[in-house]
Amino acid sequence: MDLDLKQLVEAITKEVVNKLEGTSPSKSSVKEIDKRISFSGLVVLGGGEEGFDEAFQYVRTMIREGCNCAWAISKEAREKLGEEGLKKINPSIKNVDKDVPKEIFNILKEVNVVIIPVLTMSDAFKISSLIGDTFISKIVLQALYTGKKVVCAPDGIFLSLSMSSSETLSSNSRLNSRLIERLDQLRGLGVELVPLKNFKNHLSELFTSSIKPSEKTVLMCSWAKGGECGGCGLCVEGIPANVDAIVEAGASRVGASPGISGDIKVNLASLIDHTLLKPDATKNEIIKLCEEARKYKFASVCINPTYVALARDLLSGSPVKVCTVVGFPLGADTSVTKAMETRDCVANGADEIDMVINVGALKAGDYDLVRHDIKSVVDAAGGRIVKVILETALLNREEKIKACELSKEAGADFVKTSTGFGPGGATVEDIALMREVVGKYMGVKASGGIRDYDKTMEMVKAGATRIGASASVAIVECKKSKGDGY
Repeated sequence: MDLDLKQLVEAITKEVVNKLEGTSPSKSSVKEIDKRISFSGLVVLGGGEEGFDEAFQYVRTMIREGCNCAWAISKEAREKLGEEGLKKINPSIKNVDKDVPKEIFNILKEVNVVIIPVLTMSDAFKISSLIGDTFISKIVLQALYTGKKVVCAPDGIFLSLSMSSSETLSSNSRLNSRLIERLDQLRGLGVELVPLKNFKNHLSELFTSSIKPSEKTVLMCSWAKGGECGGCGLCVEGIPANVDAIVEAGASRVGASPGISGDIKVNLASLIDHTLLKPDATKNEIIKLCEEARKYKFASVCINPTYVALARDLLSGSPVKVCTVVGFPLGADTSVTKAMETRDCVANGADEIDMVINVGALKAGDYDLVRHDIKSVVDAAGGRIVKVILETALLNREEKIKACELSKEAGADFVKTSTGFGPGGATVEDIALMREVVGKYMGVKASGGIRDYDKTMEMVKAGATRIGASASVAIVECKKSKGDGY
């Protein structure tokens, strides 16, 4: 006989409480719980102030109406609910420390969806920055890393700004831009942002449709089940929503089994900076570039600074970022000039900055100047992504290593191979070396001479997490590009 929701919650809570109090339930009771409990989702309730009571009541009602979910409730949320509030969920529930208990992570392995009814601005920042040091951010990041759907209600963020989710901050365009950027970062990690009022219908569709891993993934993908990666190559097929998140977190490789095609191409587009940096590029060519970026959902368009404002307007409302270049293509400008150029680009709407390193200073061993040069741009970018172009064709192995180390020390987000205007472009060997030096928490961009799908995949397999190419459309369509170019 199946347990009803109340019995299910009581059973799992009893097991958690036993663990927390140091008692050991009998093997038979553990076996019975493992056999009988199967949750579809995990509701995670933090201690957010804005919209807490409304969210709690709404989700509790929704779950009573048939959504089979477990609850993970922080100490702050428990104190806010009080004894009566907790009894509405389960009379046996007890307080736990701020750290997430191991039992919650065990439940997380078994569910398909993680539900965050109250997402605060603080937790949104932590999650988008991959900082797992709060109750909510720890659970969400673990869920993303293990291939779970994460659905968050952004109502708490908007309420903290005294606005509804349909309003904009028209009186403060910069704040509005940063808010949209933060929400886009969450979406880029695979987080689904759904207003609380739409939760019921959205979750109902998820629970009855395609959120369950494929049979092949369940059987073969140990990483998706919370273990170590076994190198099965099923990431793209089994957990496609998280491939982008893994890449942005610095994963050195994206696995793909033989025969997988369509999903790889879609995800590959999200790694590409669709590039047009030639000096004679016209306005019409930039317009076409942006239209292609929208169509194929490239990560960004990479253009010269003079076209940043145009690209910003053309790409408004799309997830495609505007990337531009600073100190380009020689890198021989002063640090002050690079910083001023960066601020101007940001003011015009740039989301990402690709700066050229001071190659001469690097080769001369003036490492303080190089580090300061990079940091000046990082500071001027105001939290936006900064990629450091090394112009690897001009460097020996030791200089490449040192350039990566200095970029990391200065706080850059990526290291990048080439401008596309130097004596050579990206090589697999350089990408592998750069990945080895910067580690998994920094991006590596391959650029220069990448003009087809096979070459692109070689770079990705070597450790590239972003590709700079003018032949982007040919790459994602697996065609040979005509002519030369970036």
